[in-house]
Amino acid sequence: MGHVLKPPPPDQSRRLQQFFAEAGYTEEGFVAALRTVEPPLPHLRSLPRLLDLTREPTVFNTLARWFLAGLPVDAGRARESTPDWFRRTCLESGLLFSDGEALVPTSLLVPSGKFLVAADLYQRLLSATDFDHVLTINPAARLLLDFTIRRPSWSTLDLCAGCGIQALAAAAHSQVVVATDLNPRATAFAAFNARLNGCENLDFLTGDGFAPVEGRAFDLIVCNPPFILAPTKRYLYRDNDMDLDGFCRALVRQAPRHLNEGGYFQMIFEWAQVQGQAWQERVAEWFEGTGCDVWLLKNYTQEPGWYAQIRLRETPFRSQEADAAGYDEWMTYYRGRRVEAMHGGLVAMRRRSGPNWLRIEELPESLHPPFGQSILRGFEARDFLEAHPSDEGLLACRLKVAGEVRLDQEYRWSEGHWRTVAIRLRLAEGLPRAMGLDGDVAQFLARFDGTRTVREVIRTLASEVAVDPARVQAESLAVVRHMVERGILLL
Repeated sequence: MGHVLKPPPPDQSRRLQQFFAEAGYTEEGFVAALRTVEPPLPHLRSLPRLLDLTREPTVFNTLARWFLAGLPVDAGRARESTPDWFRRTCLESGLLFSDGEALVPTSLLVPSGKFLVAADLYQRLLSATDFDHVLTINPAARLLLDFTIRRPSWSTLDLCAGCGIQALAAAAHSQVVVATDLNPRATAFAAFNARLNGCENLDFLTGDGFAPVEGRAFDLIVCNPPFILAPTKRYLYRDNDMDLDGFCRALVRQAPRHLNEGGYFQMIFEWAQVQGQAWQERVAEWFEGTGCDVWLLKNYTQEPGWYAQIRLRETPFRSQEADAAGYDEWMTYYRGRRVEAMHGGLVAMRRRSGPNWLRIEELPESLHPPFGQSILRGFEARDFLEAHPSDEGLLACRLKVAGEVRLDQEYRWSEGHWRTVAIRLRLAEGLPRAMGLDGDVAQFLARFDGTRTVREVIRTLASEVAVDPARVQAESLAVVRHMVERGILLL
């Protein structure tokens, strides 16, 4: 077990928040002063740069040395740059402790949006007690934050909550949030963070998977599980007891019985591609019979050797011989299971009675976070199309082009003239989808302003071209359905 923080009283929490904000200890302040919001990871050897940038004894620099770098600060410098009440509150809560002539941090404090989030120091990963390490906010956590659908929720579950950042974000749009984790130290950190950030509608439970909430159902479940495809359980925050991706498959299979009708389960995860089977086919089996609509977005692919090397770098360096043995263990594990590749991505499941659908596609490279609203619109678009299966039903609707749609044209200089060589339609927010199309389709879409029915738009078009009206209608409706599904046309 490691150090456990003591949540400060609400009035002191508010005072701490205000002090950090006024000192510029925010995401914006980090970017302005340090060009990053990431703590200096040992294997990146980025600490010298941070020490150089924070050499002056300002309030921000002292806070950054304590709670971003995790380093002791001389008591004299601490007194010069921070008020007495602040140091006293940090000592009482356990964020700092006195060690001779220095004040020493026990935890990281990383800003995320309007929140300050405490977690274990990265230095703890170099110790013998790192198995139950509580990880700070990392890129996976940020991606899940951006992916999450933000709509009013009566009850939200943050499954595998870690330091609790997903629960904090969900508190703003949920009546009640429950955060669970197998690691009791993570539960303690999450409770501290809730108090520090003034979130009072959160409950914290410790246990494995869905066990702490057995018999309960939620409107939203978000999950950043220990999804690494590892041969052994090295860290609680990243590894699990099941073979390959079996743990994430189990979560997918169990989640529906903890969802209310219309509720969403959203998870970031990794899965294996096994020789002799397409990964799409393998993952599709996970969702069969779940009673959920499923939208899976693949984000990246890695070959086993590179994957093993990345994971090996996450453990403390002991020797070249130990690295070779560790790498061999991982590769033997993958070869024995005929693993060809590892994929990572996101999945959103919605519990819904009736026939369900599965949609698998690539996550766009250039995201515009947050994009949870785009995910919600995607489900609503499928609902709309299912509610209007007939041509007659669709023809009676009034549609409009989404406000964030952009039309890009590419020209080429040829024979003394600029000639159009490509026209692309794209969504400039959320999921930045892009598609090529011709000028006639672009002009056709421009007619949808929400005031005329689809039938009226198509009849106007048919009157302007020398083509059989029935053919115009059939081809136009195919375009309309595709544009609704892609979020270009909205009701």
